[in-house]
Amino acid sequence: MVSTGLIRLALKRIAETLCGASPGNICVLVPSATAPRVYVASVPVGYRPVLYRYLAEQIGLSIPHGNDPLVLTAVEATVAIELAEQMRRSAKAEAALPDSPGVFQ
Repeated sequence: MVSTGLIRLALKRIAETLCGASPGNICVLVPSATAPRVYVASVPVGYRPVLYRYLAEQIGLSIPHGNDPLVLTAVEATVAIELAEQMRRSAKAEAALPDSPGVFQ
């Protein structure tokens, strides 16, 4: 199930992973209850280029122009949530690896 909260967390996780810092405030709204459902996200300006480019490469998302908000279909939102979960699992797996000097050190 896609929710505005899950989308917000996913966009924050992706932005934090790509930029090294968490965006302070991402707002996600559903402008209408009619189908097909879309989600509209407002992302802080400093995170937009990297986040939008990544989503365009991974999902085929259209990059918004100027100060237009990010608009996600339900399918795109689901994929963004899955990408964020993959990033979380990858970071968790990397953190679990013991620090070893390696073969060549």
